[in-house]
Amino acid sequence: MKPIKRVEVILPKFESSELIEALESKKISDYTLMPSVSGRGDRGRTLPALGDLDNSYLLVACEMERLEDIVETIRPFLRRYGGICLVSDAQWVLH
Repeated sequence: MKPIKRVEVILPKFESSELIEALESKKISDYTLMPSVSGRGDRGRTLPALGDLDNSYLLVACEMERLEDIVETIRPFLRRYGGICLVSDAQWVLH
């Protein structure tokens, strides 16, 4: 196994493609996107299947050296649109 950082972002769905473009412009191209998620946060409850009003979930696994660049790319989106970004330690199972 290989130690990595796990970056999870929940953001309004209509902003996910712009965030992905910003990440890819920094050569960060490995991610998983779940285009529609629901839950409850400081802005209240998000119901499933609201179309463009849904939230999206983006998962990025990266090495420590890339973490600062990724977080600083995500931060402006959080400031503008709200959402959440979590960073945690993880283990990548090599195959």
